[in-house]
Amino acid sequence: MNPRPRSNRRAFLFACGAATLFPMVGTSQTISLRTVPIATGEQYVVLPSETFGMGGVGIAMRDALSDPFSNPALGSRLSGTRAFAAPTFYNISGEGGGGRTLTTGLLGRSGRVFGGIALSLQELDNQPTQRFIFAADATPEMTTSSYLSNNNGNRYVHAVGGARLGDRKTSIGAGLFHASLHSVDGMRQLYANSVGVTQDGGITDYKIGVVHEMRRGWVEASAIHSRVDITQDVDYQTWTWPVPVPPWQDPVEPGGMPTFRSWTEQNHDVSRTNGLRTAYVHELNDAPGWRIGVSATANRKTHPKLPDYDLARLPRDPGTTTAFDFGVGVAKEQRGTRFGFDINYVPARSNTWANSDTVIFVAQNGQYIAPGGHTVDNEFHFANLRMATGVGHESSKGGWQLGLSVASNSYTLQQDNHVLLRTVRTQEDWTEWTPSWGLHHTFGDISLRYSGRLVMKGFPDLGTRTEFATTPVSGADSGQDFLVPITGPVFLPDYSIFTSQFSVSVAIGGSRR
Repeated sequence: MNPRPRSNRRAFLFACGAATLFPMVGTSQTISLRTVPIATGEQYVVLPSETFGMGGVGIAMRDALSDPFSNPALGSRLSGTRAFAAPTFYNISGEGGGGRTLTTGLLGRSGRVFGGIALSLQELDNQPTQRFIFAADATPEMTTSSYLSNNNGNRYVHAVGGARLGDRKTSIGAGLFHASLHSVDGMRQLYANSVGVTQDGGITDYKIGVVHEMRRGWVEASAIHSRVDITQDVDYQTWTWPVPVPPWQDPVEPGGMPTFRSWTEQNHDVSRTNGLRTAYVHELNDAPGWRIGVSATANRKTHPKLPDYDLARLPRDPGTTTAFDFGVGVAKEQRGTRFGFDINYVPARSNTWANSDTVIFVAQNGQYIAPGGHTVDNEFHFANLRMATGVGHESSKGGWQLGLSVASNSYTLQQDNHVLLRTVRTQEDWTEWTPSWGLHHTFGDISLRYSGRLVMKGFPDLGTRTEFATTPVSGADSGQDFLVPITGPVFLPDYSIFTSQFSVSVAIGGSRR
């Protein structure tokens, strides 16, 4: 894809706004944000799901494994107790790395009370790279990037609990999610000039939910407060020659000995999100087994501090984002047949800026920008669309699933640069295709399940490279934002991500689903 700016193509695109990251399922309260096409997000796929192989449909479709962790009040639908384990593996094309995760957990209900917990251990692969960097003065610098981290393991905890109220039709619940992160996918692309990144911090979500069951359907609501606090210590090493040396001469003559330099920069990624989701699902009277549902999600985000990524070496200051997700879903569950279709429209608006640390003289108009004044203002408008569909069949012995999800992302940017007195307007769009599949088999109280999907953006296996200004990316629901200010065209490879998840679920008392 080539950028289509309406003014200078290499304009100062301070892309600190946000593109919507569509959630893996339709019941997420968090709309994560990104502005660059990097392969990240699959590392947050750690919980098992009954609809993973059906494109992740979830507005009108029940999912006994993942629903209680999305809206804690939905744990009231549990029957008895079940223990589960879910190993998940994924691989990114083009030596982009991958990861391995093992999740174990327990879900159960006794009388009016229900709850559950899931623990995940994860290890990510960071692939080595080597690149040459040329500064603006044509002095060559060579950086060998092994992209090492002191710890490439992450830990995740999900905990939920709640109770049915006196009428037994209304349930309330609360949930906690915490991710202790020492490694995050995509850092190699974001810090392209580094030799290593040491990360420390995490994501913490607090959730409350309520659900009311009706004779034909249900209504639910949930709220979330999410906090991202991550520190990144980025290591750099360079070899520099004082003057350019022709290739036919000895590199140390006559330019002198090369100079080695090593240093560390510390970046902070801090954001706060408040979100609310409501949904209503109705079972059709004249069409047994069919349900139709509608959902609405609202997010308000503040970004106190954003990292200074290598893709755009420009300090950032606070910004705010407002995003919405309006969804409609149809589902059928009858005689072992399961079918679902979701469509989500996600409009969003982001306002970001950069502040001046010192007095800046603006030569074009002879005025000054005082310390703390805005040097750049950005206004992003997003109109993104996601469609997902899936079909499956289940029997007492097992079943299969097939699904497809397509995300189309589109946004416009207006940037006002108060230093250069220039306004830039840019439009971007991009589409991602994700086929999925699944198989499962039941042995008495034990259910075995395999689910997989292939996230495809372009044709990475052909080695193609595409030019971007700012491009939205979709993936799994992570809660983490990647807001990268792009100062010109960025060359990033297309990619594909192959994910496989195996899960075993054991019913301990009560009836199984």
